[in-house]
Amino acid sequence: MNRDLHYEITDLQLNDPVRKRKRSSEYLKTLIERIPIVVENEKRELKECLDTIENLVDCDDIEDEEDIKGLIKDIRTFYRKAGDNRINASRHKNDKLLLQCTKEATAIYNAIQNSQQILSCKDPIEAMLHLSQNPLFGLKPFAELLVKVNNDLVETDSEIRCRMQKLNNQISGDMEMGYAQVNQWLKECQIILEEVKR
Repeated sequence: MNRDLHYEITDLQLNDPVRKRKRSSEYLKTLIERIPIVVENEKRELKECLDTIENLVDCDDIEDEEDIKGLIKDIRTFYRKAGDNRINASRHKNDKLLLQCTKEATAIYNAIQNSQQILSCKDPIEAMLHLSQNPLFGLKPFAELLVKVNNDLVETDSEIRCRMQKLNNQISGDMEMGYAQVNQWLKECQIILEEVKR
């Protein structure tokens, strides 16, 4: 596929007496030396983005762009239900990001597949060819959306736990108060019975 793209430093005409050819060879040498560095930097950034996504969603379960659209639909449902129940997370909903990810579902799916290929690539030239499809364009907004939703889920869970605790405290307080009232009433009844017996 890319055998014609490989050059060794020895293949270049670095000692060429013709100045323009020598400059071209020096420029090509600079490119040849930079490609592995650039590819490694891009791979690192891709891996970070893909790891973020994989920590929140199992990428093996994403078989096509419809799975991504389904996930986004579930996210919209979460925010709608949070709003219906007056949970603060509903205020953090980012419709623009949700719409972008819905429209770009195919690009996100392709970016995930392409990223996995790039990360497994040993040849820097082949990896560079795959990187030309710019997988980060699809991955970054999707990762941003998943991180945001995960944070909102954590916040929602905390808010629900707090509400439940307050409700439990109120119920147990009402029960204790009810018990105390019933106990007081029984004592009053006992006193009345004792007076009637005399």
